[in-house]
Amino acid sequence: MPPRWLKFLPPTLQRQLASPMAQKLVGNTGWLFADKLLKAVGELTVGIWLARYLGPDQFGTLSFAIAFVALFTPLYKLGLHKPVVRDIVQSPEQKEVILGSAFGLRLISGIASLAAAILIIKSIQPNNLTLQTLVIVIASGSIFQASDVITFWFESQIAVKPDVLARGSAYVISSLTRISFILSNATVIFFGVTHILESVVAAIFSGFAYYKTQNKLRSWRFEYKKACTLFLESWPLILSGLALVIYMRIDQVMLGQLVGSDAVGIYSIAIKLSEGWYFIPVAISISAFPAIVASKENDEGIYYHRLNRLFRITTLISYAAIVILLLFSETLVKALLGEEYLTAVLIMKVNAFSGIFISAGVIRSLWMASENLLHLYFFSTALGAVVNVTLNYFMIIKFNILGASMATLLSYSLANYFSGFLFRPTRKVALIMTNSFFLKK
Repeated sequence: MPPRWLKFLPPTLQRQLASPMAQKLVGNTGWLFADKLLKAVGELTVGIWLARYLGPDQFGTLSFAIAFVALFTPLYKLGLHKPVVRDIVQSPEQKEVILGSAFGLRLISGIASLAAAILIIKSIQPNNLTLQTLVIVIASGSIFQASDVITFWFESQIAVKPDVLARGSAYVISSLTRISFILSNATVIFFGVTHILESVVAAIFSGFAYYKTQNKLRSWRFEYKKACTLFLESWPLILSGLALVIYMRIDQVMLGQLVGSDAVGIYSIAIKLSEGWYFIPVAISISAFPAIVASKENDEGIYYHRLNRLFRITTLISYAAIVILLLFSETLVKALLGEEYLTAVLIMKVNAFSGIFISAGVIRSLWMASENLLHLYFFSTALGAVVNVTLNYFMIIKFNILGASMATLLSYSLANYFSGFLFRPTRKVALIMTNSFFLKK
């Protein structure tokens, strides 16, 4: 029986979505979009309330801890996502071994990442006990995030609804807990606890969702040989993830080390406010790209025409966001955060322009994956990471908090756009991106 939402679409789309698989893919994408929307709204509401409650200094300490722990994300995630999903699809009869081996790897890497985070934070911030405690608490969540392998299984079945509901519920519970802590005048440590709370609840709920699909966690088996195979395959993805997280997060860590926690607080809330719309072009790109790739089989000209159209759509959205942020940043900051965060206004205006390159970069990365150019994606990301660290060091020293925003904008433009001209296979899309920036076909 066709889903109810299908009858509200134009007849052309109804014909294109007539097959059960097409409807399944659209439904899957819809649930992923809903998940991103929920978290974006949560960050823009509870996050702003939390920033106002804690003030720049304490909010900066919390933001520094979150950004610092995020640097270890590739090390405990191990880049297992794509290999595990691929192996389950190709060998469904081996799912217990695949999931068990991946779970074991994630558990070991989570413990190792926690130990590394503790050792490093104690060496670079030996006198800041509050920050050390926050890092230990937040990093402990990486152990419970080993349950993410359940998400891999749901994705392999193109049936993410139960997992999205489970993890969305965990996010809602952690957000409500943050609100209760704000209302009860809790200290900053309690807000670190909400991060591990979300990981624990998500693990429990997703495990129950897996059980409800007639699967049993106790059937999982860890096999050393399979674990070694997965680990060896994941190395390129670990390196790519490490490069990506460095150029996405290192600005807040370096700002905290070179300036102070109050600067991190102002900078991080400015980033939240100016990036709150990013999920829109990301969701559009992920949803539209499979159909664009499918058109290549019939006509490469149509393929690149549709690719250009997608770039232009996301560019238009980016331009609209830039105009809004340039005109209303000060009004937003005063109304939502108060006078103590006014420095965030200029950061928001500079960071507004990063959205162009982030939006285009999402499409470019999808295109590079479809064209088997992920090795060039790694080089682009690694180049952006090196430039970001270098620019942040010199520009933070010279321009303080504004320098971090300028360095981030320049590194985003280099990694997601200008690097495309360095490699022959990516120059065509770099030119298409150039046309889209001028809204040209």
